[in-house]
Amino acid sequence: MEGVREMEGEAADLARELERIRGECEGAWEANMAAAEKDEESFAAAIACEWGEMRDAFDAQVSEREAALRTALSSHAHEARAARDAVVEEVTMLRAKLEGLSRAVPNTPRVGFEAGFAVPATPRARPQSARPGTAGGGSRPGSAWGRPESRLR
Repeated sequence: MEGVREMEGEAADLARELERIRGECEGAWEANMAAAEKDEESFAAAIACEWGEMRDAFDAQVSEREAALRTALSSHAHEARAARDAVVEEVTMLRAKLEGLSRAVPNTPRVGFEAGFAVPATPRARPQSARPGTAGGGSRPGSAWGRPESRLR
């Protein structure tokens, strides 16, 4: 029986040591969790700070590029206006020359800018049939104008 009591004593000692170790582990676990929460908060704050710095740098870069593009666009717009003005001036000069030429030659039909491109200089008419009612015949007998067979050749 003595052996049983010794074993019971050892079991009780082991149970007490188990409770002590369990208490230490729980305390260490709680301390680690608190440290992890602090680390997590500081990590989140560091990420937010870095994100803010990156966003500010990106915004500055975008603003810089936007200003450069506006400057380039303004320069190109100025060049385009100057080119347009030169073309308008040349067209005006050519219109004046054309008008002068058409006035210098009597009975010249108005063409180009003077006619506004609306009316051709000489109207084009299709040939009329030699006899009314004939389908697509020409002005001479045997003419193949307007006949489907002639289009296939």
